Amino acid sequence: MKYYYLKRKHPINKDTPLYIHFGIPRTGSSTVRHLIRRYCNLMGYSWRAFDVNASAEQQQQLIAESHYLLVEEPYIAHIMTDRPYYYVTTVRPPVDQLISLYSWHINREHTRLPIDSYIDQLPDSLNFTCRWLSLLQERMVFDDMRSQHLLPEAMFGEKSFYYPINDDALFEKAKLVIDKHFHIAASLDQMPGFAFALAELAQWAVMPFNMRVNYSVKSKPFSLDMLPDKSLEKLKHCTAADSRLVDYVTEKFSAVENNLKDKYAEDFSLYLDSIAVVESKALSAKGYSLVGQSVVPGDVVNQEQAGTSVLENSKHIFHGEDHLDFLDSL
Repeated sequence: MKYYYLKRKHPINKDTPLYIHFGIPRTGSSTVRHLIRRYCNLMGYSWRAFDVNASAEQQQQLIAESHYLLVEEPYIAHIMTDRPYYYVTTVRPPVDQLISLYSWHINREHTRLPIDSYIDQLPDSLNFTCRWLSLLQERMVFDDMRSQHLLPEAMFGEKSFYYPINDDALFEKAKLVIDKHFHIAASLDQMPGFAFALAELAQWAVMPFNMRVNYSVKSKPFSLDMLPDKSLEKLKHCTAADSRLVDYVTEKFSAVENNLKDKYAEDFSLYLDSIAVVESKALSAKGYSLVGQSVVPGDVVNQEQAGTSVLENSKHIFHGEDHLDFLDSL
């Protein structure tokens, strides 16, 4: 099947909904942006990536021209429009999120710390997702936020993202933001349900593939039991509030997802099967395989797992746009 981009424009007025994707790093946010961009490009809707460094006038113009706004900073875009707006986001179990983000830093050579040393330097209250969400309520953005993502050397100081706050208070702040602002919030494991919920909310005419994108390719499969006990215990302790939030979001969305599975039973099943086929083809053609949650070179799939060094030699990123080459073969 051949895809093409429609050139027609859909009008935007004061009653046109604005759908805002509030991206949280390493929670499937690249996949969601990819899904939204593909739908917009296929169907002639406009999407824009929000620029926190633009002037207020430029930001307002950008929002005025958008059906879908992709926000990669904890920025309060909704206060800049009188249109009806809907926030959507995904979260992820925080230990998995941090391991993914560590691999992301290693891939880009932002840090050379081994994983156990990296974890040792984390603050006692990391809780990155709760803090990220809380900024939406607090109406503030720290300077150079994207470059700071969990790098230990950037975590402390007078203007720290990781300011002191107890876990209960931080959880309640983030929970309030979810309940007050987000029409759809789901965990990474609920991504197909999230896609169907977004499609229903925005009345999509077609459903693009939503396969995971921006893979970090590891030299060998990785699992949490490969971490030293001390490191794993530290991760669980410093992400306690995030764990509670993910559990809350997952439980809250599960009823929505179950209803969608009942309502679109045949389509839901077909969608999952199609994604699995295309994802497998795409990975295989690139010489990779999916083992558990780890993307690894195909020739190491059957090798024995050995040590946390699996995270320290990752140099390649598998981008979701590569999937598009394989749609014609289905």
